[in-house]
Amino acid sequence: FSVLAEDEDGELRAVYSTTGTSLVIRGDSPALGALTERGITVLLKTDVVANRSYQSIKKDLLDIFDALRAEALIVVREGRQTLGIFALGARLSGGDYTSYDYETFRAIYGKLFVILYYVKNIARESILSTVDREIAFSSQVIESIQENVDRITHPKADAHFIARSTRKLGGDFIDFVELGKDRYFFVLGDVSGKGLNASMSMLILKTMVRNFLKEEKDFLKVAERANTFIKDNLPRGTFFAGVFGYFDFAKDSLYFINCGIPVMQMYSPAFNTVIEVQGDGRVLGFIRDIRPYLRLRRVPLVKDSVLVISTDGILESESLRGERYGKERLTRSFTAHREESARDLVEGLLRDLLAYTDNRLEDDVTIFALKYDSSPRSQP
Repeated sequence: FSVLAEDEDGELRAVYSTTGTSLVIRGDSPALGALTERGITVLLKTDVVANRSYQSIKKDLLDIFDALRAEALIVVREGRQTLGIFALGARLSGGDYTSYDYETFRAIYGKLFVILYYVKNIARESILSTVDREIAFSSQVIESIQENVDRITHPKADAHFIARSTRKLGGDFIDFVELGKDRYFFVLGDVSGKGLNASMSMLILKTMVRNFLKEEKDFLKVAERANTFIKDNLPRGTFFAGVFGYFDFAKDSLYFINCGIPVMQMYSPAFNTVIEVQGDGRVLGFIRDIRPYLRLRRVPLVKDSVLVISTDGILESESLRGERYGKERLTRSFTAHREESARDLVEGLLRDLLAYTDNRLEDDVTIFALKYDSSPRSQP
């Protein structure tokens, strides 16, 4: 049994092996590239030998099997990037792996992805040797994740967000993916838990959501698969409270699925007031069959409307007297800052919160604002 993980040079090297293998597989290996193109994650040696479709890469694949003394390979990817390989030796019975074994390997692929992501990113003695290094690394993870987004740049929208993590460790995250010149997918929410575990669960979930988005055309299916992944692969008791959505600026519309997001407020110029638009929603990770509770909603985006979305940290923050900030104070703050730019709006919301709590945050806070049909401003 061997585990190969991608190193900093993009090569796959053994991080654990019972055979003592020294095999190094280049990141641009034709064999791995061919498997990626075909979408193959589980490969049995018997299939390589018997299936003529592998003829062009048969020698390269068999060389890998032989060097690892393996009879089955499970190739773990993030999108098109190969993160690593689990190589399994011969069965104890001496027989070949069967179709049942093949389906079993496919069924546990998500769990193996989590394991390999952990191995590749944090299971290094040099990083985990002290608590200080753990915190520093987690802070870097959070910062890199929050910054690695397709920020909204569109003439109809002025958008900005702020993410603040307490003690440099937490599970809040926000992500944007540009789907076209007029469409942006987004997910914003809070993965339960504290510390490094929450940070890594957040990182893994974000990566999987991006993968699901590439594979699914059904928007509801992305949220459904995220729920299954949380239930099956993240630590027991993990849940996600947030929202999946996308902006279609060509249709002047916001489409979203409420998965337990506590704050979605919109200033309506027609009524000259702030209204709540999130509706009911069910958090992900508690029940297996989430589909009956997923509802796709549409909110029209009109000129001068303003949208604010936030995680629960802003509502549950407390003053020195133990009084929660709550929606009423948030709404007053929103109203006071709504005519400012999106950047100034979210900074104003955070500033008002910190003034109320005497600059203390007990929970992570993520705030996103979008002003519609406003004058374009330079992006941060």
